[in-house]
Amino acid sequence: MLDAITAYLGHYNSNLGGAFFSSAETVSVVEKARASAQALLGAPSADNIVFGANMTSLTFQLSRAISRDWQAGDEIIVTALDHYSNVSSWQQAAEDKGVIVHQVRVNEADCTLDYDHFLSLLNANTRLVAVTYASNTTGSLVDVKRVIEAAHQVEAQVYVDAVHYAPHALVDVQALGCDFLACSAISSLARMWELRILHQNGCRHFARTRLNLRQSRDRGVLKRVLKVLRRWQDWLLRLSIWRSGR
Repeated sequence: MLDAITAYLGHYNSNLGGAFFSSAETVSVVEKARASAQALLGAPSADNIVFGANMTSLTFQLSRAISRDWQAGDEIIVTALDHYSNVSSWQQAAEDKGVIVHQVRVNEADCTLDYDHFLSLLNANTRLVAVTYASNTTGSLVDVKRVIEAAHQVEAQVYVDAVHYAPHALVDVQALGCDFLACSAISSLARMWELRILHQNGCRHFARTRLNLRQSRDRGVLKRVLKVLRRWQDWLLRLSIWRSGR
């Protein structure tokens, strides 16, 4: 790890887009990381993958981007199962645009999402549904495919937070058909570094990556991701060492 940090920072550390060798190497590293994340998430193209600071920040930024087309009287749906980062960002965007926010209830008996309540809230005015794949508080799994199909019937977009699902199961954004999906490497690896990914696939998919070796058929892809992510981890470690010496 330290060798990888030293090699990159000592020989290639650079901003993207420069007309010199170190910048070209940095671009190559990022491109390889995007390709690995594409394979990991089942995205149709590496060009759909974008890295970001953290899930909360990316969700907030995305909420500001897509809410530009919202109008007063439109509606969005969040859930009581979600981490607050997938609630507050949408609430703030809705408040700025005069959009109505509904929250889906939780079945108290088993801590599952109340699908009947969700369907009762869904209507032609619904612009977005923000839903978790797995609750960070209860561990409850959500049938997001069911949510997505219902939302798309009224032409609403769906933002899936898979941060707490992705470390335990494979995610296939194309099979789900979601518009956005977020997952995180930090939930799967050491907390000393973070990696966030934005995946866009026609309908856009938001992603944060997860990294646990599972079935043998997935190991090649995951090993490539780990190799790239080690460089990121190494870079942050070197940066922290540099800062401590200032």
